[in-house]
Parts: sequence; C-alpha cells; structure tokens
Amino acid sequence: MNTESLRNDVLVPAVAKTLDIAAKVKPTKDELCTTAKITAAVEAGKKEFPFTTGQNQYDFVDYDIFAEQVAAVVSQSDINGIINICSGKPEKLSDRVERFIKENNYNIKLEYGAFPDRPYDSKAVWGDGKKIQEIMNK
Repeated sequence: MNTESLRNDVLVPAVAKTLDIAAKVKPTKDELCTTAKITAAVEAGKKEFPFTTGQNQYDFVDYDIFAEQVAAVVSQSDINGIINICSGKPEKLSDRVERFIKENNYNIKLEYGAFPDRPYDSKAVWGDGKKIQEIMNK
C-alpha cells in the first residue's frame, strides 16, 4: 500500500471516526478537568472556585478548530514532518478559564491563589504554528 492510499483509505477514515466519537462525548462531573469542576461547582450553587494564580500559559485550541486542523492535516500531502495542531499563541490559564465562565454565563468567581502553582509546570508552553497555518491557508 503506498503512502497516498494509506492516507486516504486508512488514516482519513480513522481520524474522521475518532473525531465523530469525540464530538459526542460530554465531560462529566467526575472528570478531573478544571472546566468540569467549575461546572459542578456552579450546579452546586457555589459562588467561588479555588484556583491557582492562573499565570501559566498554554496553547489552548477550541475543539472545533482542533477538528478542522486535524482534518486539514490528514487531507493533504504537501507539508510533512512534525505538524503541530495548535494556535501557535500562548494564553494565560486565568484568561482561558475566565472566558469559559463568561461563555457559559456562570455566576462564579475564581479564588486566585487558593492553590499554589506547581513548581514542575512550565510557565509557558505553545506550539509552532507555522506549518498548520500554511495548511489552513491553502
């Protein structure tokens, strides 16, 4: 099986099925992600949510953009090698979580500094978006 056939006959359908399944999965209160915990706190009537300083920065990508990028990468063959699925921009954790709260019209405030920042977490991590932007701009 050649590379093009492998991509079209195996990889693209597998990624499409995975994305379809993932789109149907909703976070539960039992999950350990911050957004699920905030949602549970709101549903429990809490007005404050204990948080870190929120100053660490990460490369957050909303699910719909992530799915578009993955589909674009596996549907092309011009750009190869390591291709980061990313925004290419760092965003403070506090800004992303505050945006989540606002987008969901939650009436809850973050209690900054209630938890210490973990000393082993990187202060800022983001992907190199050059290749993905080139693919997305085609």
